[in-house]
Amino acid sequence: MTDQIQTAQEASTPPVKEFKNDHLSVHVEELPGCIAKLKIVISPTASQAVYAKAIKTVGKEVSIPGFRKGKAPVETILKKHSKFVEQEWEDKLLRTSVDEALTLAHLSPYGKGSVTKIDFKEKSRDKESRISLQVEHSPVVPLVKLTDVVLNKIEPEAVTDEAIEAEVKALQLHYATWEPIEGRGAEKGDYIILDIQSLEDPKTMICENTRFLVEKDQMSPWMYKLIVGLKEGDSIEGVSEQDADAKANYDEEGNEKPFVPAHFKLTAKGLHKPILPELNDEFIKKLGASSEEDLRGKISKELQKANSLKAWKNLEAQVLSQIVEKYHFEIPNRECEEEKAFQTTQMQEQLKDPKLSSSEKFNIIRTFGQNIEAIPVSYRLFFIAKHFAGHYNIGVTKKELSDELNQYFTTNMHLLQGNEDQADTVKRVQIMLFNQLILHKVVAFIIQHARYA
Repeated sequence: MTDQIQTAQEASTPPVKEFKNDHLSVHVEELPGCIAKLKIVISPTASQAVYAKAIKTVGKEVSIPGFRKGKAPVETILKKHSKFVEQEWEDKLLRTSVDEALTLAHLSPYGKGSVTKIDFKEKSRDKESRISLQVEHSPVVPLVKLTDVVLNKIEPEAVTDEAIEAEVKALQLHYATWEPIEGRGAEKGDYIILDIQSLEDPKTMICENTRFLVEKDQMSPWMYKLIVGLKEGDSIEGVSEQDADAKANYDEEGNEKPFVPAHFKLTAKGLHKPILPELNDEFIKKLGASSEEDLRGKISKELQKANSLKAWKNLEAQVLSQIVEKYHFEIPNRECEEEKAFQTTQMQEQLKDPKLSSSEKFNIIRTFGQNIEAIPVSYRLFFIAKHFAGHYNIGVTKKELSDELNQYFTTNMHLLQGNEDQADTVKRVQIMLFNQLILHKVVAFIIQHARYA
């Protein structure tokens, strides 16, 4: 039992490393979030050498009658300007010792203000001097080995006649007229318009005036059971259930999150059946095709593109999941906190729009929560991609970045409207898009050179 307790204590104790040279020694205690505590011990010889340099520095800066600057004897400089020398020595000893200790320990401060909690009370030229501090440092990022990534080859799905027919029907539905169904409840094949309200937070509408097809393969089994039989104006309360084929959700540490049932109320706002337009020459031309054969050919090409993209996305997902699983390292807390603050500001700006419905607000808040959860993993991927891109000389052109920026703000103009810090917002978005482009290019490179099972 005692051995188990000692093992647990050792596992929870932050790792401590020691580095030495002829001038100083430094003990480094690593903490989560790329934080390191340093204890620096400086030899008397090093302190004396810095003191001699401090005397020369002060001698060059002060004016002493009878002597040119920098030519006064040491004894005269100390007699007249000992306080200046003492201060210069302390400043120089602190600065040079910290720089040397960080270099010795292979730690690079992560931006301005990274070195904090400096304690320099023990200063001496006859005995050892001691400095303690804390530093937020750049992460130690591993280089992804191409041999570590093993992918399952995914071929794009073939385009079937059934898939083409489904797309044709979808186009007809888009232009359909809707005939109300009266005198009965919802049946298989009907279209029902629903409001879905959260009962945990009644002010939250999950969706409003949203049309659903009443088919088992179009919704969860538990929802299908609740909907069948509902008439216009009816409401029913229910509890969500986990689908048998539902994908697992994971937290930022990679632990599977348990399914949490949601309590809600369904309200039927309408029940309809579609009156589809005929697939005649007039309708086909309205869709931009010259004939039914031409229409189906165009649909086939779009489906081929979609299936190819889906296969590619599958490969990307394989690469990203393997990288996240195999390469673990600490990242600076500062990055995550700043990104959380930025995402929060963006969400607050979006929610100010008075035209938003309750369901739209719900979706914005839900997306915000998902983005916040993904921040630690996203930053790990960013650091890995940046390191990998530097090693393999992968870059982003100005045109690529400009195109992405224009496209982003075309669909997110609300971020600039009434924003007093437009320049800062544009800069942050530009950095975000640059990082995304680099990540996509790195993943594409890995897909091209990875091993396949």
